[in-house]
Amino acid sequence: MFAKITSKNQLTLPKSVTDALGDVCYFDVTAKEGQIILTPVRIQRADASAGSYAYRLFEQLPTMPRFTVERVRSALDTSFATANLAVKQLEALGIVVETSGLRMNRSFGYTKYIELLTE
Repeated sequence: MFAKITSKNQLTLPKSVTDALGDVCYFDVTAKEGQIILTPVRIQRADASAGSYAYRLFEQLPTMPRFTVERVRSALDTSFATANLAVKQLEALGIVVETSGLRMNRSFGYTKYIELLTE
């Protein structure tokens, strides 16, 4: 099967591929040895509020690949507790990683994206 990247960097996946994956809206994208690897990401909703904010955070990660919970709180216009839960959900899925090693004012990174940019 073939897929074409448009001039706007959009890629349409063949229907047979998307049908086989089920109801997936998001993919973790990596480039390795000349290949594009798409890994389906299913964000589990621990609670309705944090789940929806985790989706919103995931969508904003390319614009802020390094962040703190306070920055997430501000960007999503929510409480610190809800922002923290959203970050924890993405951390549990391995999408973001805590990078500071601190107990307070921790920093996180969308490391796969950062690695892609620095290759």
